[in-house]
Amino acid sequence: MHVAAQRHEGWPTVKFGTQRLWDSWPGVAWIDIHKGIGSYNWSELDAQVADSLAHGVELVYTFGYVPAWASTNPSGACDGATPGSCYAPNPQAWQDFVKAITTRYQGKIKYWELWNEPNAGNFWKGSNAQLVAMAKDAYSIIRANGGTVLSPAPQGTSSAAWLDAYFGAGGAAYADVVSFHGYLYGPPETLNLLVANLRTVKDKHGIGAKPTWDTEHSWGNTSWPMGADEDQQAAWLARYQVLSFFHGIERSFWYGWEHFSWGTLFDRNTDIIKKPGIAYREVYNWMIGAGFSPCQVTGSLYQCKLTRANGYEAQIVWSASGQTSYTVPAGYVRLKTIDGTASTVQPGQVIAAGMKPVLIEK
Repeated sequence: MHVAAQRHEGWPTVKFGTQRLWDSWPGVAWIDIHKGIGSYNWSELDAQVADSLAHGVELVYTFGYVPAWASTNPSGACDGATPGSCYAPNPQAWQDFVKAITTRYQGKIKYWELWNEPNAGNFWKGSNAQLVAMAKDAYSIIRANGGTVLSPAPQGTSSAAWLDAYFGAGGAAYADVVSFHGYLYGPPETLNLLVANLRTVKDKHGIGAKPTWDTEHSWGNTSWPMGADEDQQAAWLARYQVLSFFHGIERSFWYGWEHFSWGTLFDRNTDIIKKPGIAYREVYNWMIGAGFSPCQVTGSLYQCKLTRANGYEAQIVWSASGQTSYTVPAGYVRLKTIDGTASTVQPGQVIAAGMKPVLIEK
């Protein structure tokens, strides 16, 4: 989960296992902390780390936003971001910051993501060769301090193509985890092709066994497909999270809990959890701790089987397009919705599967 202002607006009311420290307020990016050679302001990151660990989550810190004083192009335009922040840093400044932050939070922050969205001009306008050199410098420092290294995380449906080029430049040697951002600008089923492309790229570069993490995603804002209203948003979220689970994406980070416009799950003005927030809570409860089989797809109908101890079986069912008839299998007796309701069903009963997934339990 991404939490924008945890110490000012409270901790989320849904469960999650890992928090990504990015786009929080007050800021904790490199540009916010490293004020000059040997000068650091750790106060806000100290407070956020302490609060997060007190809530029992693991942490990912994401590198990004070069301070102007450390930038090789301090006045260079960065597509709306702070000038200079998207260009390669001075190597010594970079090494100093990586060493300082990973030493300070050794044993507290476990995961370190090497850059945020390097295929977007507001975050990176350097070359792949420069980013690989940074990764090489950082990798040995982070590993020496007990950390796990995530690759830079490109965004969108072109993520696999960007990673292919980055790994081809030598970056594959400096990542324990392959990360990307699943912004699809389309239906959640678009993830199917993106994951297939990511697997192809990983195999090509000899890192097929390394885990894949989706460290930032959502439907976007209300102008994006399936973002117009809370019912569509809830449907997008539920389908995306289920598909991520069944594709073997090991960790999946929502953006963001109380963001003012982007993937919002909680309305911080009214203190009310929104429909997609309820969907997040329900799908979490459906999936966490369950075993699974590959989803079966018949036309637009998705059926994804879950199992648990003591013979429990269930199917998560939805239609990717319109409504599709679904016949309740033998032995299945209960239906749960992403809105948090439950009802009984009868084997052989025909129900209309729609855009919102339902859980049918045996």
